[in-house]
Amino acid sequence: MPLQLKGVVKDVITIDGYTFEVKGLSRREVYEFSRKARAISSQTNQNIDKKTSNIDNVNIDKAEEFEEWLINKAISDEKGRELVLSLPRAEFDEVFNFILNLSGLEVTKQAKNS
Repeated sequence: MPLQLKGVVKDVITIDGYTFEVKGLSRREVYEFSRKARAISSQTNQNIDKKTSNIDNVNIDKAEEFEEWLINKAISDEKGRELVLSLPRAEFDEVFNFILNLSGLEVTKQAKNS
């Protein structure tokens, strides 16, 4: 059977009655995503208080910039991006994970704990 490729995987999301397209990351964007994720993870690990294991002084701006980067890559519709970025944390995480799944990536238990 010949190889049949789909290209970048796409789907739709509806928030508050507004439907918009969401696409998975390209191969190059996945590499960039991985690089950004490692940088934030490395910084977080450097800021863990060794005695209490509490994360202190994590650069929240960098983490937020990282999330927004992913949303901007996956959602071209401006209103859709705004809706996603205004979601409560749990629902935002669902969309974030949905985009990762469309990209052929998954969040591991270890990554969730970082």
